[in-house]
Amino acid sequence: MISPGNYKIKLDDSFIYSNSLESYENKSELNVNIPYEYKRFVDINNLELVYKSI
Repeated sequence: MISPGNYKIKLDDSFIYSNSLESYENKSELNVNIPYEYKRFVDINNLELVYKSI
């Protein structure tokens, strides 16, 4: 379970560098807001982060 708040989702920097990946602007990091309201659920499964090979 993740506490309510604002989160940034991306691949770990060491994974990016070790696999020679490069970020796409506005596609390689996603912001997710998990509200403090009990009955409003947020699904953070299957997010499509986009990277390209260097």
